Amino acid sequence: MRTNNITHHLEENPYGLSIGDLMASLLLIIMLVLSSVMLRLEVFLEQKSSQLEAIDEQEIIKRNIIEKLIEKLSEYDVKIDQQTGVILIKEGVLFDFGKYAIKPSGEDFLKKFIPEYTNILLSDPEVRRQISQIIIEGHTDNTGTYESNLELSLNRAKSVANYIFSNINSFPYKLEFQGLLSANGRSFVEPRYTNDTLEGRASNRRVEFKFRLKDWDMVDPVNKKLQERKWISDQS
Repeated sequence: MRTNNITHHLEENPYGLSIGDLMASLLLIIMLVLSSVMLRLEVFLEQKSSQLEAIDEQEIIKRNIIEKLIEKLSEYDVKIDQQTGVILIKEGVLFDFGKYAIKPSGEDFLKKFIPEYTNILLSDPEVRRQISQIIIEGHTDNTGTYESNLELSLNRAKSVANYIFSNINSFPYKLEFQGLLSANGRSFVEPRYTNDTLEGRASNRRVEFKFRLKDWDMVDPVNKKLQERKWISDQS
């Protein structure tokens, strides 16, 4: 009778595994899956933490730049955006109405302004490391066609850039500034003030200096940590 029971059991489970063995194997598989999930979750959380740290670092650097711009450049006839650090120079400071040749008084302004501006952005290596671009941007009011204003705004930005490198003989970080600089014309598509009043249109006729920070610095610490832990290939 016992022999028959054993034979019957083997016929039901030809691999000789008990229910306990099956449950143990299943539990092991679940544990392996959970371990893999937890490992990936740990990497994900580490990525987010590193990204937030990098963003915080950039925000601190940005705020420091803006504070220095306000401290050092407030004596000039400019407006400084306290959120972005964009510097607005009114049309009359550099140009006569409708013209793109820089006035003598505008030349004097640039000779004093540019060395101060470049020193703020480029003298500190940690700040310099974060800067990806410096932009001179021309803007107009909405009087006239888009095309004519685009040409005027671009010519004004180019006039400023050309004057800086052709007529200001020496200033700190001139080569670094040249490597980062671009000149753009925006016509009347980005008004900061209403074009419905004379005062608003006059304020919209302006040249802006702006800087941009490097986007890749936000994720670079993440990649570095992943490489150190040899997980970068698993995450790509």
